[in-house]
Amino acid sequence: MRTMTETSLRPVPTAGARYAAPHSLGTMRSLGLAALLLGATVPRVTLAQTVDSIGAEERDTARVDPIRVDVLPKPRGQRVPTSFRLQPYGSNANFNPVSMLVNRGLDIWQLDQYSPSLTRFPYRRSAASVWRAVTHPGEVIDQMGTWQFVSNEILPIRWGAWDAGDAAWAPNYMLHFFMGGVTYVRTEGWFADRGWPAPKLWSGVTVMAAAYLTEMAEVGDTPAGASAFADLVVFDLGGVLAFNVPWVRNLFGEKLRVMDWSLQPVFTPHAEVYNQGDYLAIKFGLPFGDDVDLLWRLGLGSWWGLSFPRGEEDAISFALGAETTSHSVDPDTRVESITAGFAGGLFYDRNGSLLASLEWGFRERLASINVYPGVFPRPLKDMGLWLSLDRDLRPRLGLTARALGFGLGLSPRGPDRYDALR
Repeated sequence: MRTMTETSLRPVPTAGARYAAPHSLGTMRSLGLAALLLGATVPRVTLAQTVDSIGAEERDTARVDPIRVDVLPKPRGQRVPTSFRLQPYGSNANFNPVSMLVNRGLDIWQLDQYSPSLTRFPYRRSAASVWRAVTHPGEVIDQMGTWQFVSNEILPIRWGAWDAGDAAWAPNYMLHFFMGGVTYVRTEGWFADRGWPAPKLWSGVTVMAAAYLTEMAEVGDTPAGASAFADLVVFDLGGVLAFNVPWVRNLFGEKLRVMDWSLQPVFTPHAEVYNQGDYLAIKFGLPFGDDVDLLWRLGLGSWWGLSFPRGEEDAISFALGAETTSHSVDPDTRVESITAGFAGGLFYDRNGSLLASLEWGFRERLASINVYPGVFPRPLKDMGLWLSLDRDLRPRLGLTARALGFGLGLSPRGPDRYDALR
């Protein structure tokens, strides 16, 4: 089982045109609570242009309401929507196919039971195990039970506790289908921005590679089950296909403000990886004013909180909720279950791109701070910083580079807890 800028997924019609507020603004505001539940009330809009390269007068002219615009115009002759314009600061500055592969593919390695070692992982066995589950669905579905598979993995029928192996469909729809589709559109934009031919194809291959790596990272040297088939074939692939449909992109792009708040992967000299994680944040306008938004941060856990704008572009947010602390698989049926613990964080973003965060919880990571590129003054403007304390109050440190989307660091982890947990 398993964030994109605040954006419209639909490109702007012309490259040089000014943006104007839709004539239906009054009508949209009159839709009331039903529209608010879809996130239609979006009080602030900014263009995803470099803050330093646009004057205050032009920014005021370009700001529109009620949707946030953060996409490039559609070039002449191109048949499909083009890319997202990523700001050159914050979490958006770190986004590229490699950082996405690490953040999304190794997301589950945040949990204590998984080793951070890149050299000790059984790549061949895990890849073969996942491939067998994908190519022999009847075998793994029979092992789980057909009704168990349909009611728990596919359809929202079973509503039991996740720690009992129920409601696996919830993270399937949320993490694999929705987050996978959003990541697909963002990655397509990255390739299109750089002139790659067939950006949809490259994006699809990259995102599905990350999805396959996710399943490998989960199963390790144990057999993959029907969950791997559901994740990859039904939801990951389904998300890629669904987000090729224009009305699906428009639905999520115009009704939601979706932001990529992924972490900054850090590699150590001992070939370990830390601070990787795939996260989205969504802001919803509230009916009682423009000075606060409802925030939902989702990934390996689900946090809810409030976001308070500061000026025209910045916002400070807090969120609390549950984060996944362990993942287990029944040895007979291969039914997956998780346990969760309380966690929370403080966040500072600019135009939806995360600039800094402080998080705490009950994994091995007790607390961590991420400062993203664009915060430090020159000559460190394109550098990011990661600081973390584990439960034994041992520090970890990493420096990241905007040009790479990841960085290098140090971690006095000591004896690998994973060996004992095995």
